Amino acid sequence: MQYIFVYGTLRRGFWNNKLLKNSKFIGKGRTKEKYAMYADIIPYVV
Repeated sequence: MQYIFVYGTLRRGFWNNKLLKNSKFIGKGRTKEKYAMYADIIPYVV
């Protein structure tokens, strides 16, 4: 079993969530520290 954390359009209710259709949602998550999010073609967190 593998766990992943998603954000942006992979989240439930957004258009890319269909890519996770065979996955099980287990709950919302939050990072312990605050990170900056950038968008350069695709969004990413640093």
